[in-house]
This record gives sequence, C-alpha cells and structure tokens, in this order.
Amino acid sequence: MALAYSDPMVGALTSATSKAERTRLALRDAAIKRFVLEGFDATSVADIAADVSVSERTFYRYFSTKEEVLFSDYELRLEWFRRALEVRPRGEPIVTSVMTATESFPGEPAVLAELARLRDRDLGAGRIEWHLHRLQARYASTIENHLLPAEPTVDERLTARIRSLMIGSAVFSALDIWMRTAAGDLAELRRLTELGLRTAADGL
Repeated sequence: MALAYSDPMVGALTSATSKAERTRLALRDAAIKRFVLEGFDATSVADIAADVSVSERTFYRYFSTKEEVLFSDYELRLEWFRRALEVRPRGEPIVTSVMTATESFPGEPAVLAELARLRDRDLGAGRIEWHLHRLQARYASTIENHLLPAEPTVDERLTARIRSLMIGSAVFSALDIWMRTAAGDLAELRRLTELGLRTAADGL
C-alpha cells in the first residue's frame, strides 16, 4: 500500500504492516461485508470474528463495539497522523507539518466511501456526532502535544491549546465534509484541507 505523499521523513512509516494491524484490517473488512449484505443490526460480533477465524475476545481487542468499526477510517487516520507528525522537525511551521502528516495517509478511497455510506445509512445523526466530536478532540490533542516545548510556560500551554483546536477543527472539518460529499477523490481532500488550514491561519 503506497503512501500518497513521498516525503522522505514520512517514508520511515512504510514498514511492513504488523500482524496486529493485519488482523484489525481483516476484522474491519469482514464487518463491512457483513454490514453491506445483512445490515448493521443483523450482524453480530460473533459473525465478524468467525469470518476472520478469530475469537470474539480478539475482536474486542481492536474494537470496543461493532459501531466503532464504522469509524475505523477516522481511527486509522488519527493513528497514522500521530506517527507522521512525530517525525516532522519541531522548527517547521505547524501548518506545513500538519499538511504533510495528513497527506502521508495511505489512501483506500473505496473503503472510506463505503464506511461513510454505511454510517449515514445505519446510524442516527446523534450517534455520528458523538463519535466525531470525540475523535476531533483527540486529533487536536495530538497537535497540541506536538506544539508544546519540553517545559512549557502557562502562556505557551494556552497558545498551543488554542492553535491546536483551530488547526484540528480545520483539518477534521475538511475530512468530515470530504467523507460526506466526495470520499474517494483524494485531490479534493487535499484542496479542502488546504482551504481549511488557510481559513484557520487567517483567524477570525
């Protein structure tokens, strides 16, 4: 699975997928197939686990609920983003670092589009919003940790918090809108992300 971005510092993240990651992706794919064919409510965790020849306990090692599978695209992006951001130079402009880390994610347009469709089909707006708010907070926290110096002052903590919330909201909003309107078009994701970051940089 090739990276969408060729930055050499991010290239270190292209090592072979671990057994745990392969199991997680296999469970995700099996769940998606079941959801498409039988529906979300009619699919059980036991069904998904059996399709991958693992136990239900193994399923719960990767997903706390079957509903969480429908947000696994965000979860995977968040983990990949965190790892990619870690290798960016600390002196680099944060918008550049965030854009580079965002673009490093290996694209799976068909899977992303299918998960977005299943969420809209099978989950109510309230359940979707709850998950998205939780994920956005984690995204901002990742950026905040990157911005903070080793021994931050109170002022530095406040500044990092505000900047991370603005940047996180910009990138996450772009991703959310893309998922809902143009999932699969990676060029459009880049355009929306750049627009979101420019808007955040312009401030109020």
